[in-house]
Amino acid sequence: MSPTPSDVNTGALPILGVQNYATVEIYDDGDAAGVFGFDRSESMSISEKSGEIVLTVTRTNGMGGDAIVRYATVCVECTHDQGRYTPALHPWIKFENGVTQRVLKISILDNYATDGDAIFNVHLTTVTGSGGAATILPSRKSLQVTVVDDEIILGQIGFQRNVYNCTEDSGFARSIESWHS
Repeated sequence: MSPTPSDVNTGALPILGVQNYATVEIYDDGDAAGVFGFDRSESMSISEKSGEIVLTVTRTNGMGGDAIVRYATVCVECTHDQGRYTPALHPWIKFENGVTQRVLKISILDNYATDGDAIFNVHLTTVTGSGGAATILPSRKSLQVTVVDDEIILGQIGFQRNVYNCTEDSGFARSIESWHS
């Protein structure tokens, strides 16, 4: 073939017309990656010393392809060491082709302090699929988790009275009732 096509019968070169460009749209005809979300919509509680939260993320209406689901944790009214639940900067879970469920494990820090329960939310933030359209189900996008403070209070220590009397050389103080008896 010659570098410039010509008419076989006449040998004339073609003339470039007014429409000298075209836009080509390539549509993904792969199977849809699916709809993703938590397997539950209600909140949950877990003991602080359990070490981790185990959540399940599901894939429905997925016909094929791999998908990556990113998530984030947001602590509500957390202080100090509370709220350190996700060590990874941009955490994600991967659904391989055909996989419909994945377990999401989030580490919990037991700070060994009696500081009350901590509440945080886990949000599925984005999903990308190699097999076509991938979305997050709005009603299953977020989940509230309460981390129950499980330190044991062994009792209270305190004085019986606000005022104690003693002499300078007594060596110890007694309450007024026991000093007079």
